[in-house]
Amino acid sequence: MTTSRQKRIESEIESGNFSAGTLAYLESKAMHDWYDFVIELFIEAEKNGLTRAELARRIDKSPAVITRLLSSPSNWTIATLSNLLVGIAGAESVPSARKLALTSASEARGDAWVAALKTRITNQSEVAKA
Repeated sequence: MTTSRQKRIESEIESGNFSAGTLAYLESKAMHDWYDFVIELFIEAEKNGLTRAELARRIDKSPAVITRLLSSPSNWTIATLSNLLVGIAGAESVPSARKLALTSASEARGDAWVAALKTRITNQSEVAKA
């Protein structure tokens, strides 16, 4: 079922004109989607033996900072995100801007796009490890 918010966002995507409210919503959603992605990666890495202390050592942060960062995405920067991804994956994890730019508008909507982005990052991480 499509909500009125989804319809409004889809309309704004198609028109190319975004309201301040939509931009704030999408910013918050992106921040939380990236947070969820990092947490999923960390949980998987934890199963393979990665500890918060080891992650802290890898990215030159204190364990207390790692605990704070993994508790909430509230103050994350691109640098924070990159450091966490590198520290957790043990390899560079950078999405391809060209691939993102080539994503069609229909693919750029909702959870399907986030899932595709997660797959791209995971695949790049696996290639970097090989």
